[in-house]
Formats: sequence, C-alpha cells, structure tokens
Amino acid sequence: MFNNLFSKKGLTLDRLRHFCEVAEAGSIKAAVDQHGRDQSSYSRDIQQLESFFGEPLFIQKGSSRSGKRFEGLTPRGEALQDLTVEYFEDLTRLVDFRVTVDSIRIGSGETVLQWVICSRLELIQAAYPDAQIRLQNLTADDTVRRIVKGTLDIGIVDSRIMASAPEDIQSLELGDIEYALFLTPEMVEAAKSKSEKELLASLPLAGLEDLGPSITTLQSIARADGYTLKFAVVLTSFPQVSAALRRGRLAGFLPVLAERDMKEHNLVMLRHPYLAKLAVPISLIWNTRLAKLRPAISQAASSIHDILVAKSAGR
Repeated sequence: MFNNLFSKKGLTLDRLRHFCEVAEAGSIKAAVDQHGRDQSSYSRDIQQLESFFGEPLFIQKGSSRSGKRFEGLTPRGEALQDLTVEYFEDLTRLVDFRVTVDSIRIGSGETVLQWVICSRLELIQAAYPDAQIRLQNLTADDTVRRIVKGTLDIGIVDSRIMASAPEDIQSLELGDIEYALFLTPEMVEAAKSKSEKELLASLPLAGLEDLGPSITTLQSIARADGYTLKFAVVLTSFPQVSAALRRGRLAGFLPVLAERDMKEHNLVMLRHPYLAKLAVPISLIWNTRLAKLRPAISQAASSIHDILVAKSAGR
C-alpha cells in the first residue's frame, strides 16, 4: 500500500519535518541554528523531496541553499508545507485518540458563555459527569480557527459566519440572541408620565463601544425610528453592562437571556420593536474530521445542542 509514496526517495516523516523546519526558518543554516540538526541531512532530504515531486520546492536567492535565505516557497512548496503541517497536527491528535469523552473544550464569546452555556452548565455536567468542561472566551473568528485546527471541540458562533466556513465544519442552529432594554422600577414608574420618545431620551444608558449592538448601531437604528439615545457610560462587554445596571442608576440594552439574572436584582425588562433588528442567529459547530479521532465529539455536540435548545425553548 502506498509503495510509491514511501519508496526510497519518497516521503518520510523526517524528510517532511526537515522541509517544514527549513521553510519556517527561511534557510538551512537558520534551521540548523534553531534545531541543532546536521546541515547535510537538511540538504539531502530537501533534494530527495524535490526529486520525488520533480520540481523545486524553494525559490532560492543564490546557487546554494546553505547559509542563504530563500525568497520563498514555490507553489508546490507552499502546498506541501500547508498539507504537512495539517497532517502533523492530525498525527498529534491521533496520539490522543479517545473513544470516550474525558474533556470537552467549548469556545464562544463572553455573552454566550455567561448566559447560554453557564446557565445550563449543570445539565451539561450531568450528561458528562466524568468529563472536564473547559470554557474559552474567544471571538467568532478565533473559535472557527481553533475548531479547524482541532484545539477546540465545540464552538458557538454567529450563524452567518458559516457561509464561508471550511467544509469540515458541521453546524446545528441554536436560534437567535435577542435584545431588550433593562431599567429600574423607578425608571419604569417615571415613564408613566412620559412618551416613549421622552423616556428613551431621558434615560442614562450604559452601552457597548464596538460589540454586538454597539452604541453606534443602536443610535443609528433609533434615529431612523425618530428616537434619541444618550449613553452615559461606555463599556466593553455585556457582563460589564449588567454589573453597571445592578448599581441602579443606569438603564441599558442586554440579551433577553439575561432576564432571569436581572430580575434577581430588581431590574425590569422592556422589549422594543426596533431591537428585533439586532437579533443574532447562533449555531453550535464542531469539526467532523476531528470527530474521527475523537468519535464521541459528534455525539457530545448533538447532546449539548439539545440541552441548549431546550433552554431557549423554555423547557
């Protein structure tokens, strides 16, 4: 099987490793300095790989590779480096092959971690009592990137990102994250003598600088509907906004998911029609290729999806 690939002048793990080390270092001399290997072994292995592929893998500045920097990799060299790194990562994961789940690494943004996952964490732990649940606060791009690399088992991201996701990424929809206005009972009482526009114009608001429904987005949508919003405090995360609101002197916009927490602090949730435009669809994602090395991951993804959907449905 694969006799041509692994012939005398074919592919070996050492040759591919040496090729990647030289490609990353930029020259054979630099690779020797970094890894302490023999210079002749680098030269020999690269020569044999180029002979196997029948074309150069490096674009050279001079006539000799030794001690000189490359101008870069040829198209074949770039493709070989990408594939080799990918398969070395797969081999690393194969060493840790598990039929059962002993840990579940879940990545998402702070909002989802706090109000979607942590609010249902006991049920996830009950479903996987022997597994360590590891939560990581990541951007959507980082979440997808780590799912692709296999350093994350499950992610929750904006569903719209899936249009450009790699084909190995599988997804299950979790519904929408919707937003509402939270304020104190005193503010609600004062609103009885004011019109809706007067209320929104008078409220001291806590808002986000550039996350989710940012101040800029809220103000833009409000202006289109004839409202004026004034933000007294600018913060960087929804948990910060919720902490600020609990002090009792500010109103603010939070995910509807925060309603239970806010009720415990005597805050009232009010929905507003224009906030429907801010709803964000989210999906649970995992890597089907990684699931071949950790077969229980697909089952865990489906199970955790069901737990989280049950929450959003109020079950």
